[in-house]
Amino acid sequence: MNPRIAPATSAIACVLVLGCGLKKSKEDAERIVARHYEAIATHATDAVLADYDEQFFEKTTRQGWLEVLKKVESKLGPYQSHRVTSWNARNNFGTNAGSYVTIGCEVTYANHEAQEQMELFRANERDEFKITKHGIDSEALHGD
Repeated sequence: MNPRIAPATSAIACVLVLGCGLKKSKEDAERIVARHYEAIATHATDAVLADYDEQFFEKTTRQGWLEVLKKVESKLGPYQSHRVTSWNARNNFGTNAGSYVTIGCEVTYANHEAQEQMELFRANERDEFKITKHGIDSEALHGD
């Protein structure tokens, strides 16, 4: 093999392998997001909370977050559907090693729409992503 082609071939192979891993991370995270919205739709509180990482609850209590979600439903109406509008995936090595996926969604509630963004994390030793950040924005929520 030509010595100048070998490094380029190795670099392309590495990019392809990482790209496939990121795509799988995105798909795995999207499954968690879909499951999460299904739990919200059915008011399965334990399932809703189980989708969040312990890190999320370092900043707000479980009961406090449930109150936020109840307020969202009272202002926007019951959850109807969601559509993924953006995503970004990355892998970290060393400290906080694992896969991170940020997913942006357009969420339709019965009375209003919202833009929601979640960051999900899967540590290398875990099988499943957990939500570490969740932002909800809607004109109907402004002014409170």
